Amino acid sequence: MTITTIASLVTIALAGLAPASCHKIAATNSSRAAAVASQNNDTNSLAALINNNGTNCFLGDLTLTNHTETLVKIGNNKQCYFTTKMIDSRNAQITLAFECKETNSKSSNLAVAQIVTKSDKPYEIALGNCSLSFTPHIVPE
Repeated sequence: MTITTIASLVTIALAGLAPASCHKIAATNSSRAAAVASQNNDTNSLAALINNNGTNCFLGDLTLTNHTETLVKIGNNKQCYFTTKMIDSRNAQITLAFECKETNSKSSNLAVAQIVTKSDKPYEIALGNCSLSFTPHIVPE
């Protein structure tokens, strides 16, 4: 089995562990975050409203640009870098680097994964001790 297959199996297994009630909360926060982000046109406003209970992080809609690194702050000590590369008109390869920092700003945990997904389709992945859910909207350069 390839690494991608194993990562997919782990993601599916972890998705089954999430309680069903989290999805309603995440959808409410996602709508609120999208409204604030569209008013301010600022990704930092979106980051402030991310639903994060420590292990399950719902990032909502992410606008990613081809060949550009995007930083999303998930909490005080967590952040994720998204680097996007378009494969064709609908599919993209996204490299995620999830970083958890200690209180002294030193990097303590770093998890990196590479996925292939379609634009505008929800995706969930387990990185480190966190499960990230997001919908990538990929903009060409």
